Amino acid sequence: MTKKAKRRLAQVDAWQRSGMSQAAFCRSRGVSVKSFGYWRRKHAQAAGPSRALVPIMVDDGVPLLAELDLPGGLRLRVPLSADAARIGALVRSLLAC
Repeated sequence: MTKKAKRRLAQVDAWQRSGMSQAAFCRSRGVSVKSFGYWRRKHAQAAGPSRALVPIMVDDGVPLLAELDLPGGLRLRVPLSADAARIGALVRSLLAC
């Protein structure tokens, strides 16, 4: 792997740890969202298929107020009080499957 490719993959890793949206991360780093999406897909391919599950806690007393429509027809409903970093990790895991 080239040094340039390693730097790009390091950026993807930094984004995954940041808890930021992809667009916000790209703006903060001055990176094109389109290019970053390419790097992210390459990173997923390099990592291989992931079947890891992300544990979540469900509270029946909390109304579901946020709804995320994901590629492939997936819909994720979460309480607005949900931790953004955990939701981000869950979404990334779902998208990697």
